[in-house]
Amino acid sequence: MLRSSTSASRVVLGDLGVVVLAIAVLAAISIPSDTSGAVFLGIMVLFLLGVPVTAALSGMSVLVEQYRWLQIVVTVTLVLNAGVVVVGLGLQIAG
Repeated sequence: MLRSSTSASRVVLGDLGVVVLAIAVLAAISIPSDTSGAVFLGIMVLFLLGVPVTAALSGMSVLVEQYRWLQIVVTVTLVLNAGVVVVGLGLQIAG
């Protein structure tokens, strides 16, 4: 089933809303006790990187939903990534 452009844009905007809400909650909790400004800088970086990356990943998820070959590519990539993480953790624990 293909999504309409309105439906796809709602998915992307919904994902962006969740990211902005999460950053706002983090800011509301941590900024009042921040004396050095490090939390404020971290929240600025989260916002500047998080919003574009979330929009790109959300748009990609809409595309992946439509194309079978792209589902296979993303699945293989995620499995390889999980394998690398497990091997890395094993090497770190052993070393």
